[in-house]
Amino acid sequence: DPAFPKNFPWMTDADFWLKQTAIFIGQNQLLQEPPLQLMPMY
Repeated sequence: DPAFPKNFPWMTDADFWLKQTAIFIGQNQLLQEPPLQLMPMY
């Protein structure tokens, strides 16, 4: 699709997918942590 590079120019950057992969790895690590525990205030 010729409109794709014009409308999404950041995806042609050489390190775009490296940055995305690092973000996804970081998000996955956060998802592996235990959930927050709320303490009752009474």
